[in-house]
Amino acid sequence: MYSLGFLAIYLLAACTPVGQRAENAVFDLGVPDMEKAWIFPWSGGGIGSTTLPPLELTHIKTLIVGLGVIAVVTLVRRCWWQGCAAVGVVVATIGAKEVLKSVLPRPDLVNARETLIEGSFPSGHTAIPAG
Repeated sequence: MYSLGFLAIYLLAACTPVGQRAENAVFDLGVPDMEKAWIFPWSGGGIGSTTLPPLELTHIKTLIVGLGVIAVVTLVRRCWWQGCAAVGVVVATIGAKEVLKSVLPRPDLVNARETLIEGSFPSGHTAIPAG
């Protein structure tokens, strides 16, 4: 069932002009209409505050902290099997994201500029917290 949901989101978001235009509207910082994107107010930019840092600057730190929390909980509770399973879930999630990102194409259906045609699904922004 989850695979069908994943496939449906991929086909809708990455393989349709509507999905690509929606994604490009969020990522295209040079377009004044970006402020109209529904996610813009959540970034902090809508109220003039500093927006969250890009994930590429913090993803390793986030993973290290998350794995550290798993290690501490595993040691305190002495639940070795569950701790190993939790680390396995993190590794599998990040690994699957990397593999799928290199395998799933993102055709350029809307003639976007070069910086926007790189594949962005599945997203590291969701895979890292999910893992």
